[in-house]
Amino acid sequence: MHELLVENMARTNYLPLIGSCGVHGSEESTGGELAEIGRLEAAIRQQKSHFSQVNGERGEALENIVVCERRFERELSTEKKFLASASSVAFTTKTQEEAISKFQESDEFENNLTDRVKESVWPGNVA
Repeated sequence: MHELLVENMARTNYLPLIGSCGVHGSEESTGGELAEIGRLEAAIRQQKSHFSQVNGERGEALENIVVCERRFERELSTEKKFLASASSVAFTTKTQEEAISKFQESDEFENNLTDRVKESVWPGNVA
């Protein structure tokens, strides 16, 4: 039975593991060596499972990146079209007018205006 196990493992590329366990196809192997081989096979199965899980998560992350890139490109395209349109110019002009109007209604505007008038009108001031 031991020889069949060694042959099976050799066919499935486990030969380096067999060599590291001290099993060389002889009848001298012990139950401990077979247990070690079983433990290593279980560890390999666990690592393969973990790799499959990580690989699946990686695939999902890449898909999410592609979706986000497409959404960004659509939004960017829409923004470029809007900025090139007449609506954009009208919106920008209206927004600027509203900002100027709000600033003119504020106390800060009055203070700045009176400070400038004082600086430029009073005799002795050098402009």
